[in-house]
Amino acid sequence: MRVISSCCKMHEIMQRGIPLVESIDKSREPLPHLEAIYFIAPVESSVNALVRDFVNDRSERRYRAAHIFFTETLPDAMFQRLTQPAVAKVIKTLKEVNVSFLPQESHAFHLDFEDAFHHFYSAQQIKGRGNR
Repeated sequence: MRVISSCCKMHEIMQRGIPLVESIDKSREPLPHLEAIYFIAPVESSVNALVRDFVNDRSERRYRAAHIFFTETLPDAMFQRLTQPAVAKVIKTLKEVNVSFLPQESHAFHLDFEDAFHHFYSAQQIKGRGNR
């Protein structure tokens, strides 16, 4: 939600025809007549929740179809979870958009990574890069 909130307002999302925005971590009501757009980080908890939306004991799926957008590269092991027949047959879109940063203004952004400066500019890191 932080990435979306830093880019646009809820009323702008709703003007685009998206009637509801919910956290994947919360309990959600089934809306089997609607297609869902998932904008999630590629982490175990999010992928597990997504899979549960379509692989469950209920006869009814939570949503009619899924358009999935990951905020960064999806590890192969997590991708394999999405290839289960119950999940794969409802996926209409699957993309990695690589937007795991927070725009602060039009010419600046924040990586939301506490040790970013040290990671990119420490003498140890620079020395390690020189050997490649």
